[in-house]
Amino acid sequence: MLAISRRKAVAGLVAGLVVAGMATLPAAQAAAAKKTIVIWADSNRTAAVKSLFSAGWSGAKVSVVTKDFGAIRDDLGTVKADAAPDVIVGAHDWTGQLAANGSIVPLTLSAATRAVMPGYALDAFSYNGSVYGMPTQLENVALVRNTTLAPTAPTSFEQLRTMSKTICDTGLALSTGKKADAGKPIPGCSRINLPMNGYHEYPLLSGIGGGAFKRTNGTDDPNTPIFYSAAAQANIDVVRGWASDTSFLNKGDEDYSYSKFFAKKNPFMVTGPWSIGDLKKSKLKLAISALPNMVPGTNPVPWLGVQGFMVTKFAAGHGVADLATSMVTDSTKGMASVKAQKSLATANFRAPANSEAGAQVSDALIAAFGAAGAGGISMPNIPQVGCYWGSAGGAWTSIFNSSIADRVDAGTAFAKAQSDIANCVKG
Repeated sequence: MLAISRRKAVAGLVAGLVVAGMATLPAAQAAAAKKTIVIWADSNRTAAVKSLFSAGWSGAKVSVVTKDFGAIRDDLGTVKADAAPDVIVGAHDWTGQLAANGSIVPLTLSAATRAVMPGYALDAFSYNGSVYGMPTQLENVALVRNTTLAPTAPTSFEQLRTMSKTICDTGLALSTGKKADAGKPIPGCSRINLPMNGYHEYPLLSGIGGGAFKRTNGTDDPNTPIFYSAAAQANIDVVRGWASDTSFLNKGDEDYSYSKFFAKKNPFMVTGPWSIGDLKKSKLKLAISALPNMVPGTNPVPWLGVQGFMVTKFAAGHGVADLATSMVTDSTKGMASVKAQKSLATANFRAPANSEAGAQVSDALIAAFGAAGAGGISMPNIPQVGCYWGSAGGAWTSIFNSSIADRVDAGTAFAKAQSDIANCVKG
């Protein structure tokens, strides 16, 4: 169907240009006017992308096809050439797989574009020394606080632990706001919940000095896992202390954490900007910040998920490679521009990657999540990253199992994860 649509779009455009007097157009613009750049975008971004390029790009028509976000990567591997996209929106951790199999092509970035893009955002879309995507949006987890229950922010993770216990056990800060409830436990109170998946817990891991793989100049070395690094080993007693406090950090999924937080029975929640819509609807009084330090001198940072646009191998066959590349990389009117990045941020509740656009975000929650991600580390985009996810999630789950009797010592769990990651990479 897309191939037919492409032909119809071109035919219609050519006919219109003939009526208008195509002979008056410069040769290059006339040639571009016979072409269509096809973009695959998810439903959250389709309207924004259509609006941004409603007049086309450099004389070419821009056609936006809505796809399920997760299906974009999979469908790119099976689509026939005449129905294939020239540009896709995607996540940076697709880069390794798509670059390795040749589905996307490297981009050449101007000095102007590089000047407005943080190095860590470009690193996220880099593979084997080349940049394969233009970052447009950033996401990360942060600490969300119900300021009615917790009026002040904890300055350390230990203070968060004790503060959450005081709130739940004594009702010192009240979900109801009624003074008559002072001194009473909040029924069903849950101190803080994190889905045990290796993503939400990354600030805890980085906060004690651990990580996924050794990273040098933005490139991850899969043969050097650092889950149980020397620093993590030195600080593992901190995790043991959390686990010994048996009502703290119990495992659960994000839905459980949601239910507690929005029922005002959870003073803290760790989540990301995908929750902004629900946070707005909740009408709760909120504050969003980075997770506080676990150990002195080590700054806990979250994983950064970077989303952006990539040019596919099919663009060359469609004769639009240069047009697609300029549209994706241009920092004046293209995907790298302030206008485009602000529009996409509003459409998808994510902070812009463009530094200037990030400073102009007016939505307080988007800005707060963006600020909480400062210094964050982009998730590995190498194919071996799958070795990290399963092992990391298994380690955290075993340490904070809801069945106290089944909990595994933190040192044992971390050492196993380190070994499992290494063995997985080796195959």
